[in-house]
Amino acid sequence: MKFNGDNDILKLRQAMRVKIYNILQQKQPSPADDASKAKYMGVARRLEEGLFKVANTKEDYMNQSTLEPRLASLIKGRQLNSQPRHTRNFSMKKRSFLRRAGRSMGD
Repeated sequence: MKFNGDNDILKLRQAMRVKIYNILQQKQPSPADDASKAKYMGVARRLEEGLFKVANTKEDYMNQSTLEPRLASLIKGRQLNSQPRHTRNFSMKKRSFLRRAGRSMGD
């Protein structure tokens, strides 16, 4: 995955958080007060972090046509995370995304 620096990653991730926030608002509108907005932004941030961690490529991460199914899968997966650690099956390929992203920036 190629980026021109940390700033590119931050911009992409912030844009994704806004998209996720908007999806959350469409699916289940919240009251317009600041506390509710902050709560939704917190959920959007955590979901985006999950998407970033499991993406294999920048294209996978940014793919708008699969965004909602990936979010649904991530939410369902979080529910499964309450199982004991030894019963969970994690993919090493998915975990390595952050390391690859760092290498491609020329650490």
